Amino acid sequence: MKSKFNPAAFRRLDANIYKFVNDSLDQAAAKTVEGVDKNFRNKSFFGGRRWKPNTRNTPTLVKVGTLRDSVRVLNKTPNSRLVGTMIKYASLHNYGGIYTASKANGSRYTVNMPQRQFIGKSKVLDAQIQYILKRNFRKLIK
Repeated sequence: MKSKFNPAAFRRLDANIYKFVNDSLDQAAAKTVEGVDKNFRNKSFFGGRRWKPNTRNTPTLVKVGTLRDSVRVLNKTPNSRLVGTMIKYASLHNYGGIYTASKANGSRYTVNMPQRQFIGKSKVLDAQIQYILKRNFRKLIK
């Protein structure tokens, strides 16, 4: 038996796939931003090794919350979401490193910043995103 091509059914399928991809990407990005916020609260990277405390006895990486609050979706395309921050000192904290600073009197000093990773690839986050994809795929094929 020869089946007929049904353009309306094809358009519905195309719309459903588009919705699956778009919803999944949005939910994965939201889960990433939520996870980063949790990393700041827990002072660790997705439940791993805790951050080294700072030397001032103040909350680590959260003076007023500028860095934590800056993490958001920076770019959205049909095929991706880019989560990150535009704060210039974010990478120094996330990866650690040595930098030179200046005092008010003009003298310079070197600081060895320990790594306090708050964003990046994570097995925990990958598993959460995989769950989102599986859940949304089940909805798609119903």
